[in-house]
Amino acid sequence: MKKSIKAALLFSTLIIGAVETPNVINNTSSATQVIAHADGTNTPRLNAFKNLSIVDGKNVGITDLQNIIINSIDEQTNGNISSVDEVTESELDNLNTLYFPAVINGLNPYAKNIDFNQLKGIINPQNITSIYLEKVLYSTNPFKALGEMDSLKYIQLVTSNVTNEDLAALKAPNLQAYNFQNIDVSDLSQFIANNNLTRTTNNNPQIQATAVGNHENDTDSALVGLHGSSISDLSKINGQMLYSSDAMSNGYSVTDFQNQVINENYEINAPKEGSVIRIPINDLKDVVATSTSNSGVDYKAVYNPSVTYLTADNFSDKNISVIGKDGNPAQTKPTTDPTNGIAYLEYKYDGGNIPNNLSFSFTSTLGTNTLRNLFSGKYNIHLNIKPETPKSSSAASQSQSSSSSSVSSSAQSSSASKEATSSASSSQSIPAFNESKAASSSSVTPSSSSAIESSVTPAETPNSIKSSHSNNKGTPKKDNVQPNKVETTNSSERKDAKSLPQTGDQTHQNVFVALGSLLVAISSTTLAFVLRRKNK
Repeated sequence: MKKSIKAALLFSTLIIGAVETPNVINNTSSATQVIAHADGTNTPRLNAFKNLSIVDGKNVGITDLQNIIINSIDEQTNGNISSVDEVTESELDNLNTLYFPAVINGLNPYAKNIDFNQLKGIINPQNITSIYLEKVLYSTNPFKALGEMDSLKYIQLVTSNVTNEDLAALKAPNLQAYNFQNIDVSDLSQFIANNNLTRTTNNNPQIQATAVGNHENDTDSALVGLHGSSISDLSKINGQMLYSSDAMSNGYSVTDFQNQVINENYEINAPKEGSVIRIPINDLKDVVATSTSNSGVDYKAVYNPSVTYLTADNFSDKNISVIGKDGNPAQTKPTTDPTNGIAYLEYKYDGGNIPNNLSFSFTSTLGTNTLRNLFSGKYNIHLNIKPETPKSSSAASQSQSSSSSSVSSSAQSSSASKEATSSASSSQSIPAFNESKAASSSSVTPSSSSAIESSVTPAETPNSIKSSHSNNKGTPKKDNVQPNKVETTNSSERKDAKSLPQTGDQTHQNVFVALGSLLVAISSTTLAFVLRRKNK
């Protein structure tokens, strides 16, 4: 009984509450007042900023992300801000720069494991006009977190772990200048496409220095810069401003593409003594610095695949030759005149241990003496020798093995008597081979940029070679190329094949003979039975 009464009271209480609650909400007395708490609920950005110090429920002091914000506000306001407590809600709301220099208070710090997703609700990315971040290492893609930044005009990243994918997520439709130094990016194509960086007005590039922010080290800033990264192909910056007299008058340096480090990895079968390993250098492309129509001292990048200023020197091995597009050895001294470029590297194997690393240095003047900072760097090729596998005894197994193995290039057999012909054929195919097609000779299909040729003795089975393009954390390239297998049949063998017994026809004849014999036997038995009955 008591339980029933309690249940009834509880039910009635719920019903009354459901009826009364809307009245309480909608008919709040005029005397009722909402009082702001003293904990600062009217400063959401500041509270979120201060909470960055709390990690796993503990106050860990100033975090690296807070340090970036403090330095950014100090740069923008010149307010000598050095602590979390000196930051205000208004300063966070109006922040228009992200700034983290190489030297802070005499120290040379790194900001590590930075997650820009934590900036949501603290800053407004749409307000950011300039980004200057040095020695900042990210745990997530920073530009996915920031989203589209319509106000961003200038960005400089120095010694950073941003990747191709990270940079491809950067969307700043009004970007006017960028400078990337010592980063892991090797491919700018998506970044340039997303931000329409080849846009022009009256055939003049819109990438200029007029909106570049003010920083402590203005001379470190460049209109377009890729110093110490892993960029091997400058053709994507076609149409962009490389040098501006306005930029120079404001203290900005000439663009710098020096100290690129390009890494290629290849896997090859052990070659025979006297063979030649050929490695195409298809991705190494420069541009021409051409004066703009309105000024003789402003230069823009113009890509013309038929013209190059690349030269090669400092070979790591005496057996290395770097060959130009015309089939002759590449030029070794920097020049402002067009060169024969760089098409491929040859390594002549004379026995002994094969070096694990082959390398050479490359340089381009971009075609002008005005731009004294050159496109230069080191091209490294890492070789891995595959262990030899037993040769299959049957042609069928060889064909199956050939069709199932994925290779990026092939070694080609050539006899000594055909060397002159092969050399001439190779020389003719070099231009197409250098323009991202790896031309072997007539028995090998063209492939993309990571093919290798190896000239071996006639008795040698074609070497299979695999390659991958590392470029630090660049995207790997994989190619599948196999020798064309030409099936030929000797005319005398065809004649012999025609004279051989046709086993299928012979079998049918035997069947017909057996059926005929059976019918004859049945007929004879039936006739004998009929005659016997007639005689009775």
